Amino acid sequence: VRLFNRTTRRVELTSAGQELLPVAERIFAELDLTVQSLRDLGNVRRGLVVVAALPSLSATLMPQALALFRTQYPDVRVQLRDGIASEIVEMVRAGHADFAVGALGGADHALKLTVVIKDRMYLVCRAGHPLSSLVEVPWRALIDYPFVAMNAGSSVRYITDSAFAEIGVVKAPAQEVSLLTTMFGLAKAGLAVTAMPAAVMRAFDVEGVVKLPLVDPVVERELGFIVRRGHLLSPAAEALMESVRQ
Repeated sequence: VRLFNRTTRRVELTSAGQELLPVAERIFAELDLTVQSLRDLGNVRRGLVVVAALPSLSATLMPQALALFRTQYPDVRVQLRDGIASEIVEMVRAGHADFAVGALGGADHALKLTVVIKDRMYLVCRAGHPLSSLVEVPWRALIDYPFVAMNAGSSVRYITDSAFAEIGVVKAPAQEVSLLTTMFGLAKAGLAVTAMPAAVMRAFDVEGVVKLPLVDPVVERELGFIVRRGHLLSPAAEALMESVRQ
């Protein structure tokens, strides 16, 4: 279809060209908007980041990181989703979160953990408990006392089971709970002792309990960024990671 009538002096649109003109103008206008939108995404001026995190980190580290991120990138939206280790890992694996901040229990070929910090394990017991007078507490000393554990699937449960296995002990918990506050409550009442990472204790500062470092072995929970292998993060997600590091 001829779009232009051309002479030596001028060029004019044909009727077909007149028909195409508003469509072409709209297409180029939308293309300009799309290119500008992509520039904004690349320059972290807009976008959405979904990040998953362990409950203890969602209560302490992540609010500080999100506040810092907002001052730097006010127009980027962030959705924070909290959950135990198995839940946040599944969010990343299924693509429901760009990345997670937490612990990766065991090997997972589909996911990659970049360790940022190591979180040491502590004994938590009632003030006045026979173990409360020690400076450091060997894991073996916990054998003779009722022990409260997190439910299976949590990073805390994985690391406590691993610590007992390292000393050749299978420690059946007296209680299995899903909330960290319940663990503190049982320990405070003297019904059991428990083991928790330092990050958890920063999130829950409960009076009436003693917190002592566990040794023989010294056990640390590796915390960091969990991503899908081979998956390229958006510039906004990379920027949020940097806020968490800071």
